[in-house]
Amino acid sequence: MVLLFLPLLVYFIGAVTGVRLVVMNEPLQHVAAGKNVTLHCAFTPEENHEPDQLEVQWHVRKRSQWTVLQTYKAKQMANEERQYYGRICIDPNKLIDGIASLQIQNVTLKDSGEYRCIIIDGGGAAFESSQLIVLAPYTDPEITKHYTEAEELVLQCRSQDGYPKGEVQWFDGNGTELQWQGSTEHILTNEGNFQIISNLSLPLNEEVHICCTISHNTNLFEKKVTCHTVIGPSWVSKGASLFQEKKCQVPNTEWKKY
Repeated sequence: MVLLFLPLLVYFIGAVTGVRLVVMNEPLQHVAAGKNVTLHCAFTPEENHEPDQLEVQWHVRKRSQWTVLQTYKAKQMANEERQYYGRICIDPNKLIDGIASLQIQNVTLKDSGEYRCIIIDGGGAAFESSQLIVLAPYTDPEITKHYTEAEELVLQCRSQDGYPKGEVQWFDGNGTELQWQGSTEHILTNEGNFQIISNLSLPLNEEVHICCTISHNTNLFEKKVTCHTVIGPSWVSKGASLFQEKKCQVPNTEWKKY
């Protein structure tokens, strides 16, 4: 149900005498995809308010459009948005204590947005908003290799299913970050997550120990690390790869695979 927001906003501003205060104690929340989250909303009604006249509305804004998620009125729940069907609820037993929090189960990347808690009683209304950002972990990196005619080894690190954009770092087997030459591409998929492709160019050597790490700018997820030892001669015949690959035992435990 799309909300005609402007008329409602005028109504709220013009009649805020019934509910003295609405508070959402977390203006910004980060949550991992697949988890459950509670958007906390507390309100303080006027002393002479009528509990039976209390109405709670939760709205969400995505791409500048407000939509009604759920409404509690006259002891009935209504207007559950299709995308959230069966995943959201307001606990009516807590309303008497001034709690109108919204619970969302099994959150997805599409649940990210601005959420608004609106409390209405016989004397007026008040509201407050909170931003929800859903994050997703990346898969373990996969390293593949090929060589160029200029006798360079090119390692490619791939990871996917993460959000937001992850950071790629390359390390040698001792955990020292490489000042690498190459490129990194972040591809946004139809599901709203990212695929990362990073290329590392190195001169051909007898043996190289390489680790590729993928990390978020958040403490919700650990780093994803894959390490390989690439063995081969310092030359290769044109059109044929003589490299072999095996897992690398990295001395620095900081770069273990999670």
